[in-house]
Amino acid sequence: MMSSWGAVVAQDQKRVGDGRPLAPPPREKPSTHELLVGEWQAVKTSNPAVPKLVTVTVRFNKNGTFEFETNDAKYGIRQQQGTYEVSGKVVSLKYTNDNKFYSLLAEEITKEKLVTASRVDGGRSRYEYIRKK
Repeated sequence: MMSSWGAVVAQDQKRVGDGRPLAPPPREKPSTHELLVGEWQAVKTSNPAVPKLVTVTVRFNKNGTFEFETNDAKYGIRQQQGTYEVSGKVVSLKYTNDNKFYSLLAEEITKEKLVTASRVDGGRSRYEYIRKK
């Protein structure tokens, strides 16, 4: 169907009073917290670099808890849990066995990729993760 201003519109498309198509509602961008929820596997790290035979996985749950796991031939599986809070692009972690908060900056976060940065021992630590399927 051709509208009065020349655009082709679907027959069942909602319209405003003068017959023009109604614009779709604006799409809201998911928040850092919404994108963070899920399981992530580290694919690149720095300061310290993680050896090739070590896997690092972190899972952020909707309820504000997280699990951090490393797995390597020398030490086996090591797990840590805690809670997290998100404020803008800053993720604050509090491990169950520690009274300190550790802050990460979510430099980049999409549905498939997460890049975090933090200060560790006077240097800067950076992790790149991909979402596990």
